[in-house]
Amino acid sequence: KMWPEYEDGTWWVQDASSALPALVLTSALYDKHSKEDIPNLRVVDMCSAPGGKTSQLASADFGHITAIEASPRRSRRLKENLERLGLLEKCEVVVQEGQHWLPQVQVHGVLVDVPCTATGTGARRPDVLRRSDNIAELLQTQEMLANHCADNILDVGGILIYATCSILKDESEEQ
Repeated sequence: KMWPEYEDGTWWVQDASSALPALVLTSALYDKHSKEDIPNLRVVDMCSAPGGKTSQLASADFGHITAIEASPRRSRRLKENLERLGLLEKCEVVVQEGQHWLPQVQVHGVLVDVPCTATGTGARRPDVLRRSDNIAELLQTQEMLANHCADNILDVGGILIYATCSILKDESEEQ
């Protein structure tokens, strides 16, 4: 069964909690910059597939969105979603590990939604609670991504939003 206007790109499905990081970054950038500067801002969505947060950022009238995704398979889904929504032309999709990507221009905002154990999704996906993730490896990847974004991607005075769908302090507050 087709959902009205979904295939036309009028809307997309996203949990409210998944929408918060992009809303916070957008709000912070709007508060920091004048309305005239918004179309000139460059924003990076790190670990961007399947594209809900990228779509939010692309809908916020920023000048350029770069979506970084390490997985070629997931990046195809990201591009399909952006194309369906009519937002692909506003975005550059880069298939590369985020901790190795470097921008060619200054970046005003970064949303880094790191790979995690997904323990915060346990209420609707209880299978994640039985999964045996290598938490030490995830923590190392999270730290590398966040540090790389802060040290090598974000312009001085830029805004970084770090997000996980984990309820574990090791992956969130303590990172």
